[in-house]
Amino acid sequence: MVTMANTTQFPILLFLGVAIGAPLVEEFMFRGALWRGWRASKLGLRGTLVLTSFFWAILHLQYPPVIIAYIFCLGLILGLAREKTGNLWVPVWMHAVNNGIATFEMLRL
Repeated sequence: MVTMANTTQFPILLFLGVAIGAPLVEEFMFRGALWRGWRASKLGLRGTLVLTSFFWAILHLQYPPVIIAYIFCLGLILGLAREKTGNLWVPVWMHAVNNGIATFEMLRL
């Protein structure tokens, strides 16, 4: 990510992709489609929280282990937000803010 930020010729497109595109796609997949199916299964809330967070964290294997652990924990928080509100847009916005801050810091906009 740092290499991408340091070498991009179009920082605004990188920002939009990471801060808007990735949260939309990932949240609709993990806290949208998978959540809806698994939450209604025998997995219940706890199993759904752990599995969606685990698979979401594994999607980010390009990062060091400490960042993957952070992503797993963030996934638990996003899942709890999804559960408490019943609304997918809450974790989408939370994810977008997280990624936006991280990207902003890397790009030093």
